[in-house]
Amino acid sequence: MNYVNKISDNVIQRPVPIDTGNTLFDSLIGDYTIEALSKGISVSLELQVPTLKEDFSVDLCSIVGNMWENAIEGCERSAKDQKHIYFSTYQNHYQFIMRMKNTFDPETLNLKASSKKDPGHGLGLKIIDSVLESNSGFSSIDISEDYFVFQAAVPVEIVIDASAQKCNLFYWESDQNDK
Repeated sequence: MNYVNKISDNVIQRPVPIDTGNTLFDSLIGDYTIEALSKGISVSLELQVPTLKEDFSVDLCSIVGNMWENAIEGCERSAKDQKHIYFSTYQNHYQFIMRMKNTFDPETLNLKASSKKDPGHGLGLKIIDSVLESNSGFSSIDISEDYFVFQAAVPVEIVIDASAQKCNLFYWESDQNDK
């Protein structure tokens, strides 16, 4: 119940008026956007969210929540002055795709452990892969000098409520005043 109250409070206080049509997804993205901005990380969102099957919402939050946790941690570990997270979701004919691109330093990369020592922490990629596997999805990682890119995809027929035939678009980018 405390989490529901926290989400409700953030909906009222949220500086990012996220409205993709999926309240749970909007609250999750809003919470992580606020967290990133409070840590001096700029954020860009490009969200194309179809009407999702209700039973996929929990899995979606698990995937997306872990993606955000990893991106924020990657930015925090970076010594770069400009830190940024780009998060996008979109659908092609066959897949619902979630893409996270964040600033990071290659020398700080550790895909097997977290800098945080809390119990259960550092399992993000394993959790994501497990959820993706149970939904016939897959992930990929692309690493460049300045960015870490994680992409997850799930077959459309597993996640999208075809009877709704609705897809909402949402774009937002923080500016210097949001940090």
